[in-house]
Amino acid sequence: MGWSRGSSFLCVSVMVCGGLVGGCNTAPSGHTGGVIDSRTRTGADRYDRAADSVSLVEFASDVGQSLSADFMSIPNIQQSQYRVILEMGSIQNMTQTPSSDFAAIQRRVFLTLQQSDFVRRGAKIVERRDRVDRDAQLAGATGNVAQYAVGDTYFLQGTFSELSRGGGVQSTYLFDFTLTSAESREIVYARQFEFKQFR
Repeated sequence: MGWSRGSSFLCVSVMVCGGLVGGCNTAPSGHTGGVIDSRTRTGADRYDRAADSVSLVEFASDVGQSLSADFMSIPNIQQSQYRVILEMGSIQNMTQTPSSDFAAIQRRVFLTLQQSDFVRRGAKIVERRDRVDRDAQLAGATGNVAQYAVGDTYFLQGTFSELSRGGGVQSTYLFDFTLTSAESREIVYARQFEFKQFR
């Protein structure tokens, strides 16, 4: 079969254009129905102004595990004669990460702590009283919310902040945590965690 010069040019043009279109498609191949591994980074993660979702989840898990290990070595907790009560206090979001993302990583830290050796060896992690009171009222529950001895209760509080450079091209994220005695108001533990993202 003969090919004219014009038809050859058309064929090459189609192949090149098809290659360009295929190259622009960065979605994972295969019949996944749009579902990908949660540890997979995509262009949406790399170029979004908010913190990378994969790094956030991994970071929150690492923070929870590190806090658990650190808490078990705090003298006030080690020397307590009773079961230590850890109440989740406020954690402020001072970054450009959306509040929904921040709420997710906050809960990830909480759940990692809840499933840690710190709890299995005798500590008890409780929700904030105002949250439990509100939920109880919504459910129409009656009775008093449990109270704990103030001497064995500690509040975990924190701040999530961001250092941005290059118009948002680079961000350093800092997660500060303090553990405060409810009785003495002494800060018995303080630590900062960090990770950096370059877009």
